[in-house]
Amino acid sequence: MKTITVKSEKRKYTARFNDEVIGVMEYPKWYSQMAAITIGESVYRICPTGFWNFRYEVIKDGKVVFTVKNTWKGYVITKAMDEERPLTLTPKGFFKGGYVIKNHRNEILLEVHSDFKWNKFSQDYRLMLSDAFGDEEQDKMLWLLSVYFYIEAQAAAAGAA
Repeated sequence: MKTITVKSEKRKYTARFNDEVIGVMEYPKWYSQMAAITIGESVYRICPTGFWNFRYEVIKDGKVVFTVKNTWKGYVITKAMDEERPLTLTPKGFFKGGYVIKNHRNEILLEVHSDFKWNKFSQDYRLMLSDAFGDEEQDKMLWLLSVYFYIEAQAAAAGAA
């Protein structure tokens, strides 16, 4: 198991492993659903689509890399080139905090937990990666994408309350 920490600084979220920066997710303005994830030299843009913004596209260099669909059970993440093997991002349970990403075989690849800092009134995140999860650029982008949708789910829950 590998642990990634994601620190929040206003609209910027920085993912680190052993004090090495892996990637950065940044929102262009407050209350925006659009975000940019930077991994090395690559920039991925998250863009909501559709009438109710229940679908999202992750775009790199003008091409759709991932599509994400919001369902009642969570989020379904599909690669543009591999639609038969989607990933799902779902809550761990009703009384359990956090989200998990599972593959098409229902194996847990990643867990997302939040660490609320009362003294700063900010929220950091902790990712627990299974050994089966890859270490490619798109996998690292998925780490920050999971944090993005965790934040989206929290915002939706706060708006419903």
